[in-house]
Amino acid sequence: MHGIGYRTEKDLRGKFAKTPDALLDEPIIFYGQKLTWIESKANFGDDVELRKNLRRQLAPYTQLFGEGAVVYWYGYVDGAESPPGILLWDGDTFESITPIVPPRPERPHAAHPSRDHVPRAHPASPHAGPGLGHDGSGGGRPP
Repeated sequence: MHGIGYRTEKDLRGKFAKTPDALLDEPIIFYGQKLTWIESKANFGDDVELRKNLRRQLAPYTQLFGEGAVVYWYGYVDGAESPPGILLWDGDTFESITPIVPPRPERPHAAHPSRDHVPRAHPASPHAGPGLGHDGSGGGRPP
């Protein structure tokens, strides 16, 4: 998932009462909201579906893991509001997000052990699209 570490539902099975599709190894920030998990729904989020998923899955995820997001791949009803601590995304929004992953420190070269090591920032490509990063940069379009 774009260099962002996560564990799948299969990895988590038996460790928690409820498991999201992806539990992030480190939280990410999206439009000021810290996200720790992502759930994927291969359907349309109508009012009945949204209420059912909130009660059965999404509310327990927020209690266990904190804030997260649910992707309804076929969209959701106009005017649907995100429950507290849960972002709603449609498939197009989710696919348009390009994470900005912080650069990893380079290892000092063995030939220059005394050289000071300074990690270098990697600027986002102008063609990378909107960003989603650990540093709080937003991306995509607001849910």
